[in-house]
Amino acid sequence: MERCYKTFVSIGNGKQYFSRLLNAVEACADLLPQPVLVQCGHTPFVSKKLDVIDFVSMDDFIRYVHNAEMLILHAGAGSVLHAINAGKHPILMPRSKKFDEIVNEHQVSLASTLHDAEKAIMVDNEQELKTAIQRILNEEIRLSANSNKSPAFNIIKSRLAQLLEM
Repeated sequence: MERCYKTFVSIGNGKQYFSRLLNAVEACADLLPQPVLVQCGHTPFVSKKLDVIDFVSMDDFIRYVHNAEMLILHAGAGSVLHAINAGKHPILMPRSKKFDEIVNEHQVSLASTLHDAEKAIMVDNEQELKTAIQRILNEEIRLSANSNKSPAFNIIKSRLAQLLEM
């Protein structure tokens, strides 16, 4: 029987390394609900504290998102859409061009928009990640039962769907 991971971390399948997110998660590992699964993609990553896998199937990704108590994700449109559709409030660390993690700042724009709409928490570094984890654990952040019914959510959901069709 497969483990039920309480924290799921995913950096997507981008070819550029995303060590910034993985190193921040490793540094905060003791704060996270256990067990933790990290999908590290093309970025070399080994941990004694966390379970690590390179890639997961879409079915497994959806299952991990639904079962997790905490999600830490890159700000890829597909990952974010699955998290929000599952009623989750993910922590997003967007890949950034300034760190050579992606070709432009579209993930920063998406994460910022979702953060402003209170659908996600955008973080940029280890300290911000630690603060976000603590806020979730202290139940300072919760999605209300009808949070996915707001006009802002419908606009965001529509824009994400458009991005996925491109």
